[in-house]
Order: sequence, then structure tokens, then C-alpha cells
Amino acid sequence: MTEYGLPPVLGLLDGDPRTLGPYRIAGRLGQGGMGTVYLAEGIAGPVALKVISPHRPPRPQARQRAAVPLWGRE
Repeated sequence: MTEYGLPPVLGLLDGDPRTLGPYRIAGRLGQGGMGTVYLAEGIAGPVALKVISPHRPPRPQARQRAAVPLWGRE
């Protein structure tokens, strides 16, 4: 985390998407066992998008866990 509380944004790799739906991918925020988290720009401003790795078997709770907002929590 930076002193401002946001993680550093890493550059995109060759295989990374440049857009996802209406979002323009600006960089990578991190990668783990479940997938990759990207910083993206949308109509309402910046968002974090988690892309689940295609080799992961689908689990019902995975979609719910990935939908948790990363910023703006109270």
C-alpha cells in the first residue's frame, strides 16, 4: 500500500485485456490464486475489476467474493 492507502498500479502484461465490457483497463493491482485484479476506468470513475483465472473450477461463492468493493468501504 502507498501512503495514500491505494496499492501501486503495475503495468499491463502482453496477455492482459485492454478493455472489459465498458471498462478501459489502466493497470494491474495484483494477482493471486483466484485471479488478477485490474484498475479500470469506467463512466463513473476508477474501479477495481477481478478476473477469475480460467483454470479455476467455478464455485458459487467465488462470484460473491469477487463482487466486494475494494474502495469506499465504511
